[in-house]
Amino acid sequence: RKLARVLVFVHYILKFLEIKSRYFRKESMEYSSTQYNIPLEVIILISDMFGEATSGDAKMMTKLGKDRLILHALALCLHIEQFTLSGAPLKMLSENLHIKTEDVIRYLKELGCKSVPQKGTRLRTVILTAPLKFEAPKRAGKPRGR
Repeated sequence: RKLARVLVFVHYILKFLEIKSRYFRKESMEYSSTQYNIPLEVIILISDMFGEATSGDAKMMTKLGKDRLILHALALCLHIEQFTLSGAPLKMLSENLHIKTEDVIRYLKELGCKSVPQKGTRLRTVILTAPLKFEAPKRAGKPRGR
């Protein structure tokens, strides 16, 4: 039963990401609710959690907010799939998010996953192991000398 609720919420997140508008006012939220078949309460919750406040009661979905929302969706997907994604589920996620599989893998690495090549194919398996080990941030440019 708990898993079903998580699946439904992931479905709503993926539907929310299809909404073209970046600005959410009460009227546009109501329109999006009927147009994309997402409960109004879910649209309000997602826009409150991931949107940036603008004038009045409006919210705006920024690139950072969208990235955070994608990361939350991927974390829930990892939970559903027993913390391992590969092959078809990974490809399906990239299609539903409308981003390249490599970008999905990059997001998953930001969550602490390891990407392992599958033997004999070009496919990759992404695994979240504990304890988490994050990659060190890459430095831009050459180090400066004194």
